[in-house]
Amino acid sequence: MRPFHHREPGVLGAALDVDGVTCEVICDGVHVDPAAVRLLARSKGPARIALITDAIEATGLPDGDYRLGVRPISVVGGRATLPESETIAGSTLTMGRALRNAVELCAVTVEDAARMASTTPAELLGIADRKGLLAAGRDADVAILDPDRDRAGCADGGAARRSPAVTGAARRARVMGPARPPLRADTVAVPRRPLRVRGDADAYEIVTLLVG
Repeated sequence: MRPFHHREPGVLGAALDVDGVTCEVICDGVHVDPAAVRLLARSKGPARIALITDAIEATGLPDGDYRLGVRPISVVGGRATLPESETIAGSTLTMGRALRNAVELCAVTVEDAARMASTTPAELLGIADRKGLLAAGRDADVAILDPDRDRAGCADGGAARRSPAVTGAARRARVMGPARPPLRADTVAVPRRPLRVRGDADAYEIVTLLVG
């Protein structure tokens, strides 16, 4: 894609200018500089931005040599490139990290980042009647983040799924409680915004994410 120019704005200028266009962004600090993401957020708003990952098979794995289709690639410091090249070859970004980067690197609020990771993609995919929002009648798919915005657990259809990395504080807070049969969102009291659930000493931010 050619870069933006003040006399020839090109496709980038059109995407920013046309209100009905939703922009996808790989918020890993590699594909797009945080300053550019901040400009995008100011221009389009969370209802017209979808966080994506462009994740490849090396995601979640140590640095090393992998393949992208038939092409060999190298991952160093989480950055995937073609061997002996600076050409980016996919990403090792996860959606949780994308949300965290949007908040910590790009000055996006947790509420707006949650929409960019869940509600907006659900609307684009045509599944917003059941995904992407904590509301009556929707699937109760929930991601629970600890105060550092790392994943502490999740619920799939209302059934608790504990993360292996759940902290002692999260366990003490009993955020999810014991596993129970799947629920519909209309069986629990949920507002139309990210929840905050208070435990013994910590608050946990709950945001909706697309699950399956």
